[in-house]
Amino acid sequence: MASALSAPPITIEQYLAFESPDGYRDELINGRIIVSPEAKPLHSDTADNLYELLKDACNRKIHRVSQRMNVRFPDVDSMPSPDVFLIELAEWQRARSAETYPDGAKVLLAVEVISPSNRPTPLAEKVAIYVDHGIETWVVEPKKQELKVHRRGESVQDASLRLQSVLQWNGKAMPLSAIFQLP
Repeated sequence: MASALSAPPITIEQYLAFESPDGYRDELINGRIIVSPEAKPLHSDTADNLYELLKDACNRKIHRVSQRMNVRFPDVDSMPSPDVFLIELAEWQRARSAETYPDGAKVLLAVEVISPSNRPTPLAEKVAIYVDHGIETWVVEPKKQELKVHRRGESVQDASLRLQSVLQWNGKAMPLSAIFQLP
């Protein structure tokens, strides 16, 4: 019986030379390239709703909300690509000027929207990277209409059964039900 061999971890510099096949996206998680299909409509609608809600809730003079862009965590050879994220505006401007990817440590909030193609291990590793770096992380499951909040040193807060619940960001209320409204 043949045993599976795993490739040695790669660095961010090596990852930047990788190109995904058409119709797929990629991320570097703990030195491994994770390739998955592009998002389907339910995933996209949910991510777009979160993007708009966060844009309305943040202070645009100090924050920038973005979607589907890799952010760098060189200390763990990772470049995840959150579905939606909130970052310090100064870091966004620095990365834009340097024509590089933003420093993941400057991300304030990372949102991962679950799709059927998500594999549990890479997702758990991405959440751990975010949380270990002090980043609040929301894991959203559109089909179940669930949102789980992950923070360093805290147990997971599950808002899935309270669609009348209101999330707070930057002192602004975001109704949980608005995340799951379909156009």
